Amino acid sequence: MRATVDRNRFVGAVKLACEGTLSTRGGDFPVLRSVLIGPRDEHSISLCGTDLEMRVNVAVKADVDGSGAALLDGRRLLQYCSLLEADSVDMEIEGGSATFRCGTSELRMQSLPVEEYPESATVTGDSISIPLADVERLIKQTAFAVSHEPDRFSLSAILLACLYVGQVEAVATNGHVLSISYGKCKTIAEQKLLVPLPAALLVQKAARFSRGSDVEERYRTCGITPDENSIKFELPDVSIIARRATGSFPDYSKVIPKSRSGSARFSCADALGAFQRLRVIADGEPKLIRLESNGERIQAYAEADSTASCSEQIEADISGKDCRFALNGDYLVDVLSAIGDGEVTMQWNGPEDALLFNGGGMSAVIMPLRA
Repeated sequence: MRATVDRNRFVGAVKLACEGTLSTRGGDFPVLRSVLIGPRDEHSISLCGTDLEMRVNVAVKADVDGSGAALLDGRRLLQYCSLLEADSVDMEIEGGSATFRCGTSELRMQSLPVEEYPESATVTGDSISIPLADVERLIKQTAFAVSHEPDRFSLSAILLACLYVGQVEAVATNGHVLSISYGKCKTIAEQKLLVPLPAALLVQKAARFSRGSDVEERYRTCGITPDENSIKFELPDVSIIARRATGSFPDYSKVIPKSRSGSARFSCADALGAFQRLRVIADGEPKLIRLESNGERIQAYAEADSTASCSEQIEADISGKDCRFALNGDYLVDVLSAIGDGEVTMQWNGPEDALLFNGGGMSAVIMPLRA
């Protein structure tokens, strides 16, 4: 096979394919550290990587002639390609090796036996379609809240709750902070899927890669097809198959406060800057930040034993009863970073009750600290 590809697009595809292998995490299985490269059709090539838990297949537009495939060390290929400077890469696969030429540089790599590469699983079921921009945002706004405790399997994943009315909710919690992001979807039936965090982050990267696809806007979607054991994600130029997470996700609706005694609306960017500065000063774990609603502003404080203290004033539109809170500064920064620009509404009942944040197409609940 001979092919010519755009260098930037090829480097992005190699990087994405490597994310599905053991090349970035170590391992003693050369095949699972390798990327399979071959023709997809006469107008594109295919790059595939797998660690048996996930499998990613990436298509890159190319001028292709002939047939043949090569199974190459993914990490070495990525490091080499990332340093290339010319606009295009010429590749040739023949006789158990692959040759890459870019500008004045030439690389020749020996292929592992292609027949040893694991076959792809077949995933069938009722599909869900989510706009590509929503997929990227849904994952960004929930990934930070996923639990990293090894014995909490269901909380180490993101729940995708697809509602028949055309709305999808992405939900994640570690028991101290809960994040819910809202988006649109097309589905013929209500479905709830647990997506492991590594798979969700890979889908997020694939969505970024798919921005460079030349497909029409109406086709810029992520199709999600689950079966009993796996989930298949179909994006422009990328497909990913991952194992479903196991366990039962808790009823998160019970955590969301149903009433309030006060609220404050303020600039997300202003508050984020203030909380980031306070977190730097806050000593110990968790990073304790105290908040106090006071007339027309939120007063925020942090201390480092007796060596340093910091205060911030956040202009806000406050209604209802004033209150004082003690919160984990890391969760405050995570939530506001996920919301992004615009305004945020913070609602409360009392100093020992959960706080609800709304803005940027998401909601988040932070449990207070006892301090």
